[in-house]
Amino acid sequence: MLEATIQRLQEKLKDSHLKKIVIDAVADMLAIKPSDVRAEEYITAAAVIIVRELKNELLKSEQYRPHSLSRSDSVPDIDCETIINGLLVGMHHDLLESNLQMVRALGSAIAERDYGTSEHNYRVTLYATGLGEHLGLDKAQMQGLIKGSFLHDIGKIGIRDKTLLKPGGLTQREYEDVKRHVTLGTQIIANVRWLEDAVDVIHYHHERWDGTGYPDGLRGEAIPLKARVFCIADVFDALTSERPYKGAMPFTETIEAMAHEKNAQFDPALLTKFIEISEHLYRSVTGRAVVTLENSVLALINRYFQFSPEVEDLRNSFGSIVQPDNNQK
Repeated sequence: MLEATIQRLQEKLKDSHLKKIVIDAVADMLAIKPSDVRAEEYITAAAVIIVRELKNELLKSEQYRPHSLSRSDSVPDIDCETIINGLLVGMHHDLLESNLQMVRALGSAIAERDYGTSEHNYRVTLYATGLGEHLGLDKAQMQGLIKGSFLHDIGKIGIRDKTLLKPGGLTQREYEDVKRHVTLGTQIIANVRWLEDAVDVIHYHHERWDGTGYPDGLRGEAIPLKARVFCIADVFDALTSERPYKGAMPFTETIEAMAHEKNAQFDPALLTKFIEISEHLYRSVTGRAVVTLENSVLALINRYFQFSPEVEDLRNSFGSIVQPDNNQK
């Protein structure tokens, strides 16, 4: 029903003068854009200004009513604040959708290059957010955790294939080169304001509780909370997943191995919390088809980024990297 209504609205807009008026207004504003301002940011600012001016014009009237309808027509009165709020929400969702598409595209591209599949990014996102919810993290923290989980290895785009994809063990020099991916990742997103809350995960997810990690050798609670949460999720998935150079470790052995690293690699309190929910998370995530994992991540996006559509609507909006297969888990 909603999809059909949106389509009708789009068709109506094509027949109106509003689209041309807005495009012309933005084009005029772009003509005076300073050279040091990005076009995307400038257009966003221009759109906000246009909406504000529209609000001022609408406020001059007691109510909005299409000119083609008479007072006797059965049309509900629409307060101008409702119109403005609808426009702003629509702009917010459009920008949010574009940003999340960018996060997924970048994250999936890096995971495909590194692991040959994007499943890793979906799994670690679900493991990390599962722990985050168990800890009671607030919405802002969860949003940063979702973005950071999907982009945690974005810096690997700057690591040479012959090093990153080397089938055997790495030399010390090669290992030092791979370690650069956390600082490269931070540099890549440094000027993207919307990703500021993902920096903690991207930059610090290889720090260790005992201070022997990299890049900064932070110790204990000096390591940002989201990075400590993600570190547990990342290692858990690495151990329980099959890789070209190793088989998947069974769940029980994985938990035992991680427990040995309590107070060394992991925050002991967070690891204890993770172990409480680990078997449920493992059974709900491991071995699932990509489309199933994607559905679960889309549900998270719906929950924490305040989208109103259902998961299938989000899939239509974002597009799927695979075609659904009813025979898959």
